Amino acid sequence: MKTVLLSFAFVLLALPGWAGDKEDFTKIEQEWAAALLKGDAQGFRKFLAEGWKITLSDGMIQTADEMGQELTSGDLQFTTCKVEDIDVQIFGDTAIVRGIDEVAGKLNGGTFEAKERFTDVFIRRDGRWLCAATHDSPMEQP
Repeated sequence: MKTVLLSFAFVLLALPGWAGDKEDFTKIEQEWAAALLKGDAQGFRKFLAEGWKITLSDGMIQTADEMGQELTSGDLQFTTCKVEDIDVQIFGDTAIVRGIDEVAGKLNGGTFEAKERFTDVFIRRDGRWLCAATHDSPMEQP
């Protein structure tokens, strides 16, 4: 009986999250997007694990410090930052969150606009979910 219960527990850990998880991570992603839209570097960092990096849709890698400096200096300004189509899978203290983001704004004097599919990898630390890595892939525009 213990073996069956233990096996069942491991299966539950590997299943996508419970009903509240999608809403919880949607809220995190929306708060994160709101911080970027406001140019709030501190609000942006609130959701990041130490060592977070993003692989941008052009293949470049950016650190939290680099992105935070761009937000603080005003070199990076978002005029649009929306997230949708959130999908969550939780594996113990790790969560994989996939979705679509739509962003637009200014970077170093130029403008940008993109619709991307993203993957965020979250880890649970001291009861909080923190993003350890992000990857963006461009979506074809119709």
